[in-house]
Amino acid sequence: MRNTALHVAVLNGNVAIVKLLVEADPSDRHIQNYEGKTPIYIAAEKGYLAIIKEICTACTAQSLEGPGGSASALHALIKNMQDSVLGLLKGRKHLVTFSEAEGWTPLHYAAYHEFVSILGPLIEAQKDVGYQFVYRDMVSTPFHVAVEHGYTSTVIQLVKLWPSTSSAYTAVNKDSQNILHLAAAKNNKNMVQGILKHCPQKYKDQLLQQQDVNGDTPLHLLISNGCFVPELIEHKGLNTMVKNKKSWTPRDMLYSKDDIIAEQKILAEKKDFIFDKYTKILIDEKNAQMKKDLERYKKRTNTQIVVSALITTVTFTVGFTMPGGLHQSGEVDEGLVILSKKTAFNAFMVSDALALLLSTCSLFLYFLESMYEDPRQVSKLNAASTGLNIVSVMAMMLTFITGTYVVLSHSPAIAITVCLIGSFFFLFVIVLLIKMIYDRQVKRNAD
Repeated sequence: MRNTALHVAVLNGNVAIVKLLVEADPSDRHIQNYEGKTPIYIAAEKGYLAIIKEICTACTAQSLEGPGGSASALHALIKNMQDSVLGLLKGRKHLVTFSEAEGWTPLHYAAYHEFVSILGPLIEAQKDVGYQFVYRDMVSTPFHVAVEHGYTSTVIQLVKLWPSTSSAYTAVNKDSQNILHLAAAKNNKNMVQGILKHCPQKYKDQLLQQQDVNGDTPLHLLISNGCFVPELIEHKGLNTMVKNKKSWTPRDMLYSKDDIIAEQKILAEKKDFIFDKYTKILIDEKNAQMKKDLERYKKRTNTQIVVSALITTVTFTVGFTMPGGLHQSGEVDEGLVILSKKTAFNAFMVSDALALLLSTCSLFLYFLESMYEDPRQVSKLNAASTGLNIVSVMAMMLTFITGTYVVLSHSPAIAITVCLIGSFFFLFVIVLLIKMIYDRQVKRNAD
């Protein structure tokens, strides 16, 4: 069935249209739409209090059923509004007996949403219509709903108001646990005390003796959680020697936590031992690797020191062996360099000084390497000195080229030829550096 005009008015929250429609035909039962919802069910579901009031005031025979006939407008209203429940119950107390497919009644929803103020009216309405307060096996009672959510005040209020003739006090869930089991498992001392204080005596003994799927009584769970309730320990007739499926009595549970803690300590010590063992192995491996790295750097350094020393010796000697010679005694510029006014000679001296500087710095860094044992620090110094060596070799080659050009300047063809041959060294260095950078990039991408 499609939506009627009243359905549409309610869906749009239009109070004025709703009022006109219900006053036009107060005796209409208000059929369900294709979702199985009546107008008043939709209003309750959406919390439209003004519309609920208009329908309840004007209509005399409206249908309050919900989808599938298993829920009512009262179910929907409790989910949203507790203040209007009392008004809806007037003259319609039979609504409290509706139950969903899972067995939930309006009282379940009131407990689920912690609507403590309407528990009394709902229970009284159930009494008035002769509700038996009987629940199928393994179906959660309002008690279970409140306990599982930790609503202490709701549980205590339910226990106070519940009919003493109902056996729902001792109902169990799928794990064969009653409300005292659940409260004990949550370690909720106030809830346990409230249940014991207000529960009828004839059900209290049964609650205390019931065993769950593990054979545990509420006392087993309380003691295992370290929750001691004087009212429970002092209860007359309490069997403290009943055994669970592990053959443990409630008294044995006093030691269960100690056993668990002891096991955890043993496991922790074992883990610490394993951790220390593998840490030592890792440290030994690291130290061995450090020694290998240091040995490798020392071998590399021995070779590079020879190169640096040769470059330093050559460049130092060249600095005092001037190409073209010096002015002889008796001349105006006695003792001065003959070719000092040529540009190529200036380039020769600068490149020689640069090569000497870089090779000397490299030798100094090699000296510093011998003072460190940390492979990372040695690696940095080694890399720096290697770089300086490479540049000093290039500066030494430039010294040779410029010096040769100075002394062969009277024969340009030979001078240029020698310079070109010497320049192939720089081309070789550039190609080699490009290849090294490329290989490193490929390795990085592969990793």
